[in-house]
Amino acid sequence: MTSLDFERAARFIAAVPAGRWTSFGDVAAAAGNERGAMAVGEWLRRSGGSIPYFWRVLRTDGLVPEGLRGGGVGLPHDAAEAREVLRGEELVIDGHGRAAQRLRFRPADWIGVKAGAPELADPQSNALGSSRDSIGLTIAAPAPKTDHSSLGLHRSDSSIQRKAETAILAKVSEHFGTALAPKTVTFESGARVRVDGGTADDSIFVEVFARQGALKGGQKKKVCQDALKLITVGRSHPNAELVLAFADLDAAAYASKGTWVSEALATWGVAVLVVSVDETLRADIRSAQVRQIMVNPSAASADGASED
Repeated sequence: MTSLDFERAARFIAAVPAGRWTSFGDVAAAAGNERGAMAVGEWLRRSGGSIPYFWRVLRTDGLVPEGLRGGGVGLPHDAAEAREVLRGEELVIDGHGRAAQRLRFRPADWIGVKAGAPELADPQSNALGSSRDSIGLTIAAPAPKTDHSSLGLHRSDSSIQRKAETAILAKVSEHFGTALAPKTVTFESGARVRVDGGTADDSIFVEVFARQGALKGGQKKKVCQDALKLITVGRSHPNAELVLAFADLDAAAYASKGTWVSEALATWGVAVLVVSVDETLRADIRSAQVRQIMVNPSAASADGASED
């Protein structure tokens, strides 16, 4: 049986753009053995969520695998959360939970992307990217652990994001004098939602936003989505404090300086809190943001298209 190149598999998954999806079989084919779908599934399961964009790998019929398990602040932890994230990335999912086949990303598409983008011109190249993000790779067993310095990569942007969100949540915990941790809230209907932070007694719920600098269109949308999530949680926990936590005054301005969003937040009882984080971490976040723009300059202008 032809072996699978798991590093190549990770590179392929990293190239799947937001709003698209791929299958276990597609990943296996890209990694050198189209019959290795089950091995790819096991590899992703064992990775514990360390493979960037693992939630974009679905069954061939477009369904999120019910056995999906992830980890880390801001990442989907199960199938229900993965569907929520995918919809947030504007992937078309029908009423039966199936992703549109026309949006499936196949190995042939990867070849096409590589042909049009120098950063992906060679599967063994040191410069990697996707249409939305620049990321480093952490390869889980059975492949050997990847040395990022040998690839010429920066630290994983998703890793920096998780570190930043954890640090912000810790500062919010200090502010309120109580422990906060990522939490899944289950509603009476059975629907569930994951919040970045919550107390054990459900007295405080927090959504964290690590962005540094003024927000653009797509980032503003994310703030509104987080606010709606908190408002919905607050309806089932009427005595809870609801908090949007930022680590930058410019980023927080959209939610706190006379915008319709700030009016809506005040109406629905969502507080805006700005905390201070370590300057080294702040610099790391800014660097990650710059790398995202370098990989896909058009994303910056697209994000700025809506200023309402």
